[in-house]
Amino acid sequence: MKKLFFIFIFLISGFVFCHSQGSKFDSLMGVLTTIKTDDTNKVNTLNAIAKELRSNQPDKALIFVNQAQALAEQLDFKRGMALAYNTLSIVYRNKGAFDKATAFNSKAIKVYEVLGNKSGLGSSYNTLGLIQKNQGFYLKAIDSYIKSSLCFQEANMYGFYL
Repeated sequence: MKKLFFIFIFLISGFVFCHSQGSKFDSLMGVLTTIKTDDTNKVNTLNAIAKELRSNQPDKALIFVNQAQALAEQLDFKRGMALAYNTLSIVYRNKGAFDKATAFNSKAIKVYEVLGNKSGLGSSYNTLGLIQKNQGFYLKAIDSYIKSSLCFQEANMYGFYL
């Protein structure tokens, strides 16, 4: 009986988790439909939608993040550009396109350095470490993880997990 109870709880928690992800995506899509101008709010919303989709639906994420990137570049919205580059890096890493992932990651790092955004740098160096690990470059990955950790520490984000 205990075993059935735990299986039931496991299945229910999985349903709630999946439902909550759909709800966030639906909410963001609702917000996107209300944005009538091409501005930073639209860039942020497009980036947020892509972030929701990047792991489970990478091809769909690419549609939104490419729109975010183009609009951010048009507006010269550097924070939006960096977020889009970082998301593109993650999507291409998930798809196994490591050269593209590294190229976009490099762009994200450059923009975050210009902005002085330590948490963004930490996230980008962490992503770079994941790319390098997936390619079998373990020593380079360790170096990137150390850089990531130092950036998060400088941003006072101790114990932060991506």
